[in-house]
Amino acid sequence: MIHLLIFNELQSLSATTAILEAADWDESVASSISRIIKETKPSSDLEIAKANLRERLEEEKISKNIIDKIFMLIAIEESNMKAKGFT
Repeated sequence: MIHLLIFNELQSLSATTAILEAADWDESVASSISRIIKETKPSSDLEIAKANLRERLEEEKISKNIIDKIFMLIAIEESNMKAKGFT
């Protein structure tokens, strides 16, 4: 489920820009975030998937501020999917 919320949606140009913005326009951090998203263990339980992603981001020493921004993006996409009836 996390891949539906993040991986698929965040591969678009606007999503890539959102990750870059969340990473304070640091391309190496944005690249790390994209890699972590791709490598995060999938789970059909959204809360577990989000916890797995947060854990991986923290393990990779991504700043709390950037992690918070990434999770704001996730919350927005989750709301969009709920509004469309996908979750």
